[in-house]
Amino acid sequence: MADQIDLIVTDLEKYTEGEIIALGLNLNANLRSNPPLGTPIDTGWASANWLPSVGEPNVISGEPADPREGPTPAEVAARAKLAAAGENEVLAWRLKDGPIFSTNNVAYIGALNRGHSPQSPRGFVQIAIEKAIRETYSRAASFGTRMRRAAAARANKPRPKR
Repeated sequence: MADQIDLIVTDLEKYTEGEIIALGLNLNANLRSNPPLGTPIDTGWASANWLPSVGEPNVISGEPADPREGPTPAEVAARAKLAAAGENEVLAWRLKDGPIFSTNNVAYIGALNRGHSPQSPRGFVQIAIEKAIRETYSRAASFGTRMRRAAAARANKPRPKR
């Protein structure tokens, strides 16, 4: 009986980890997606600065090397690479690792979220969060339906005689 309980606990932990990972990745994908649902894009700097991380926020300078000139394409690509590394960190996440973050250190991200760009609506960050929750819930509901059907099929199979 204890072995069965351990198996159930392990399965629940794996399932929960999968759902939390999916939520974190869905959120980051939504924030980095093209407007009108994602971050407004001029140079791509604000969008490239959504940095997922595990355990603590990834707090780095949100300024390009030359703020007067703006970010170079190479700087945007380097931030996108850093974001991809953060996504890999999220994919490897386990419950014991602590919280998952999606951080943007660009000084003007708050202004963009307040609607200072016509490309994305006011509150696009909150909209991205809500969408990620819906996407993750939909995935979980679909998975749950498949699991219930599989369990019902197993229950209806004739049991071998001992």
